Amino acid sequence: MVNPRTPSVSSWEVAVDNGNAYDMSAVADGAYALGAYHDMVMSANTNSLAVINFAGFFINSSNNPILVEFWEGATWTGGESGAVPTPINRNRLSHNTSKATISVIAYYTTPIVRSGGTLLTTLTIYSGATSFNFANLANLMEKWTLDPSKSISVRLRNSAATSSSVSARMLWSEAAV
Repeated sequence: MVNPRTPSVSSWEVAVDNGNAYDMSAVADGAYALGAYHDMVMSANTNSLAVINFAGFFINSSNNPILVEFWEGATWTGGESGAVPTPINRNRLSHNTSKATISVIAYYTTPIVRSGGTLLTTLTIYSGATSFNFANLANLMEKWTLDPSKSISVRLRNSAATSSSVSARMLWSEAAV
C-alpha cells in the first residue's frame, strides 16, 4: 500500500534533478512578427542519440487565431533560417547538454511548405486565448515519448489577416537510447 504522506515525484521533476530536462524559447515580434497566414516551425531531431520525452509547449500570441500542429518526420522548406536558440538545461548545476538538434525555421518571408511526415495532433488558439500548455490540452498527460529516429516539429500558423507577435516555449527531457 502507498503511504498517502509520501510525496509523489513526477518524471519531469526526476529529469530536472538528473540534469536531463531542457527548455527552448523562440519569439517572432517587432520587424519579424509572424505575418498573416505565415508559419514558425520549431523542430527537434535526436539523431538517434536520445529519446525525447516531450513535456510541454507554451505559446503566447498578440493576435489570434493561431493554428498549432505537432508533426513527426516532416520536412520543411521556404522561409528563412532564424537564429537558432540554445536549449537551456533546467538544472543549472548540471553540465549536460541536449543531444537533440534544435532548429527554428523563420516566419517572416514566405509561408513554409511541408512535405511528408505524420500529423500527430492539431489545436487552434481562438480569439481571447493567449497561452496554453500544449501537452495538457492535447491530453498527452505529462509526457509523450517520441521516436529518436524521426524529427519532431511544432508548426505555428498565424491564421489572422494581420501580423502577430508570437512567442513559443518547448520543454522536453532526454533519455539515452
